Amino acid sequence: MRQEEIYISKKFMHRDFHSRNILYDLGSRDGWNFNRLFIIEWKNNEIYGVIPYIVPEIFKESKFSQKADTYGFGMIMWELTTSCKPFTNVKHDIHPIM
Repeated sequence: MRQEEIYISKKFMHRDFHSRNILYDLGSRDGWNFNRLFIIEWKNNEIYGVIPYIVPEIFKESKFSQKADTYGFGMIMWELTTSCKPFTNVKHDIHPIM
């Protein structure tokens, strides 16, 4: 099985999808870096990552799921299609969120 198929075939979560940590590394022997994948049953729900790429519900429920990864992927697609980072006009301060 190829490494990039691992994410699709298993129940893994990345939990920190954003454009700076998913890019293909041409200089790497393996290319893709899957060190940040977590098994779905992983119990730690600590919130971390880049705020515009985190699904808003995480800040209230503190429960990650593959749906949260889908939101992060959507933000990456936004960035690719608009050539702008998501929510650049919004101040990213965690305290008002909490």
